Amino acid sequence: MQAHSEDNLNQLERIVELFILTVGEEVHKHREKDTMDSLKDTLTAFAKELPTNGVAYNRDFYFESLPAMITLLKTADITDIDDKEDGNSERDEGEHNQSETNKLAAAQI
Repeated sequence: MQAHSEDNLNQLERIVELFILTVGEEVHKHREKDTMDSLKDTLTAFAKELPTNGVAYNRDFYFESLPAMITLLKTADITDIDDKEDGNSERDEGEHNQSETNKLAAAQI
C-alpha cells in the first residue's frame, strides 16, 4: 500500500532479485548438504512472518523489514563451515560478515 513512484518500483525490483538470488543460493547449499527439510522449515517460518494485512506492505516493509527478513534466510557457506573446522573461524567469519554486509548494501543501492 504505497505510491507507485520510481524509487518504490526500483526497490521492489531490487528486493525481488535479492529474494530470488538468496533462495536460489540456499537451495543449492541445502541440496549439497542434504538438508532440504531444514530449508523447508526456514522458508515456512519466513512466510509466516509476512504481514497478513495489506496495509503493512508499506515503504518501511520493503525498505527495512523485508531486506532484514531475507538476510535471515542465509546460512553459512560450505567453505565457511570447512574453514571453521580447520580453526580459521574468527578471521574468516569477520571477512564473511563484511562480504555479506557489502552484498546487502549493494543490493539495496
